[in-house]
Amino acid sequence: MGMNLENVDIIRLLPVFMRDDEAVVALSKAINELIRGPGSEIKRLREWDQIDNMSAAELDEMAWEMSLEWYDPTVGIESKRATLKAARALKEKAGTKWAVVEAVRAAYGVAPEISEWFEYNGTPDHFRVKLNAAGSFDFDRIMRAINYVKRASAKLDEVELATTEHQNLYVGMTVVSVMTIEVPPMDPQEALVIAYLTDELDFALADELGNILTD
Repeated sequence: MGMNLENVDIIRLLPVFMRDDEAVVALSKAINELIRGPGSEIKRLREWDQIDNMSAAELDEMAWEMSLEWYDPTVGIESKRATLKAARALKEKAGTKWAVVEAVRAAYGVAPEISEWFEYNGTPDHFRVKLNAAGSFDFDRIMRAINYVKRASAKLDEVELATTEHQNLYVGMTVVSVMTIEVPPMDPQEALVIAYLTDELDFALADELGNILTD
């Protein structure tokens, strides 16, 4: 069986006469553990450069190998890639406020607002998360992302989900203008009296052109 850095066994490389030495065997086993750890990462280091070229199934397998509990295999491929790209940096900076922000961003697509306990007069080592809603909200996935990177001693008080709605507002207005004209009373002597001719039914008489006949 071949040997590589992932399954290296120093004992097999020892001369036969040294394999019965308990101290040498113990030291060899310790060296095996030291080499196998970084050795198993070599393949993954090559994979990091290929994330943009991987299929959805390959991304799922990579997430499984990394034990990403907040990875969601049901989301789109671009979201999967974003999660995996963020995972390495998040692991290196786990326990920081930055890590919590970026973990939620990778899981949900929106950066949250983090308030630490002294910013809202809370209990030491507690914090709050405020998140603007952007589509479907998977609370369990966001909690897994937060728990993946937060300090073990840090306690989450609440996750506040804010929503914003936009509506069109129509305003109508009618302007009414009223003009009052005062007409002075007419002098009876100046009044013009017109008398016109009527028939037996008291209808006004007119000529062939429609002009009313006056007296």
